[in-house]
Amino acid sequence: MGVFFVNPKRNFNWPNGSSLDLCHVNTRMQNVAGEIVDMYVPRKCSQTNRIISANDHASIQLNIADLEPINGTTTGTYKTYVICGQVRRMAESDNCITNLAKNDGIIANIN
Repeated sequence: MGVFFVNPKRNFNWPNGSSLDLCHVNTRMQNVAGEIVDMYVPRKCSQTNRIISANDHASIQLNIADLEPINGTTTGTYKTYVICGQVRRMAESDNCITNLAKNDGIIANIN
């Protein structure tokens, strides 16, 4: 079988005689329940509010668990911090996470 190059603006005829109308192909993604879901939901950097692209392999997502104040066990919830690759390349990610944790009250503000 060979490789077929298809023009998406018109119908394509397969070698067996069947045709495919590429203008009306359903490209939506469905979950198990049959609901329409997005194919890709982008993340945003917590510090710069920049959208992190799918090919930013230097970005990180850090989940910090919430703890009960009495015995120190996790509550099942967490704070999520997303840092883009640009902030990490500038070596500002540790300062960024510290500032975000101070704003959320995870780290005490000591002046």
